[in-house]
Amino acid sequence: MSYVSPVTLMAALKTRLQSLPLNDGGELIDGGLFELVAYYDSGQMDKALHDLMANHLQRVAFIIPSGQRYQNERDRLQLHSRRFTGIDLILSDRDYDPARSEALVGGDRNVGVLELEHRVVTNLVSVPLVDLPDVQFEPEDSSPIELSRDANERGRLAIAISLSTRAGLLQVAIP
Repeated sequence: MSYVSPVTLMAALKTRLQSLPLNDGGELIDGGLFELVAYYDSGQMDKALHDLMANHLQRVAFIIPSGQRYQNERDRLQLHSRRFTGIDLILSDRDYDPARSEALVGGDRNVGVLELEHRVVTNLVSVPLVDLPDVQFEPEDSSPIELSRDANERGRLAIAISLSTRAGLLQVAIP
């Protein structure tokens, strides 16, 4: 096995998030669980926030690469290098409730960020990615956050999830 490109991992993750059904019965309704799944880097959070607020979309998922980590073992003949890739997800559901509880736990017109997290993490942990059988996402942590353009403005509730995955093993002969 060799390293799996972070671009390949992110594309597979995007495809998976776009294919998740809105309802628990497995049907894709209104385009699925997320109306927008997009890539951003950590320096583009202002753009991500603008896209979130300006588009008035119900449920969105932002995919943000968070880096690589390597674990190396070396003997006299070979170097074994394992790569681990980190990816952060930001999931948001629109808030129709003045008390804001529905954005967190869901309601008649929205799923809620806690349920979004549950569905996404359960799916990523339990179902292997197509064409990447050795890749399995592992959740590390999550926390609710509020996304706002400025401190005086009420923002949107979201949940940030940190994931990591083994992203290959490279074995190289040492001359």
